[in-house]
Amino acid sequence: LDLILYGDRVIDTPELTLPHPRMHERAFVLVPLTEIAGGVVHPTLKKAVRQLAEAVARDDIRVAPRPAAPQTLAGIRALVTGST
Repeated sequence: LDLILYGDRVIDTPELTLPHPRMHERAFVLVPLTEIAGGVVHPTLKKAVRQLAEAVARDDIRVAPRPAAPQTLAGIRALVTGST
């Protein structure tokens, strides 16, 4: 589980580094984040997520088409895990 941001907190310990040290280099992080929080400012770079997304190469992502109709997960069980 990668934590990208946690508000404006800056944490640098052996167990946790926030913000994620390479988030500003990764279009696959920045492009979707721009859609939901483009105005959020990176606490150490002092740039909005939108600005960071505009400056990064997008070679590592492709945009999947949106489904034609809303999808539902009703009646489906899922197991979600993360590393500790």
